Amino acid sequence: MSKKRAARLPPSDRKEQILEAAIKFFAEEGFDGSTHNFARKVGITQPLIYRYFASKDDLIREVYNRVFEGRWRSEWEAMLRNRDKLISARLFDFYIMHTDAVFARDVMRIYLFSGLRGLELNRWWSSFVESRILSTICDELRFENGKDSISVRSPTPQEMELLWSFQGSIFYYAVRRDVYRSTVHLEFRSFLAMMIDLLVPSFRNVSSGHRATAQRRLNNLHPSDANG
Repeated sequence: MSKKRAARLPPSDRKEQILEAAIKFFAEEGFDGSTHNFARKVGITQPLIYRYFASKDDLIREVYNRVFEGRWRSEWEAMLRNRDKLISARLFDFYIMHTDAVFARDVMRIYLFSGLRGLELNRWWSSFVESRILSTICDELRFENGKDSISVRSPTPQEMELLWSFQGSIFYYAVRRDVYRSTVHLEFRSFLAMMIDLLVPSFRNVSSGHRATAQRRLNNLHPSDANG
């Protein structure tokens, strides 16, 4: 008696299966491999991939949508803008939830591999972070300090670089802990609280005009630059 042929997956399920396999593949192998190698690794044919994804770039875009923007929750922005709570408390609650979702090991490995290959993925995510997270935090820190909204006055370069430094410190903590598997000296909640305690007064100084003092200090260090 002949064996029954395995039931074919519906197209939506098959596409999902390929996408999930691609996430694991890119997180472990990076982006150098061909779709032929990917197909062989996960046990499917290369033509099957192109039935659901027009190109490797299309597959990478779908991976980005799933593991980066797909893990974003609209309620997080509402959390950041809840002015019934101090901004320091809002930042703490937001980053606890955000990092659990977005700083997972597979996401960070995909992000690092993409950066090494110079892919657009990193620029897509950086643009998203700046527009949806850092600009919102800038607006709320300004509000807490009695300053103009970013709808009235755009974030200054000093404000944005300070916020990127804050964001970057959290990301690199996760890289050290979860990708490099190296020693971190504080557990994450303590580290996050410390970084917020550093950010809030630093932002106040930057947005209150202390950047002029910082520029004078820079000019004193490099007088030739100041004199042209």
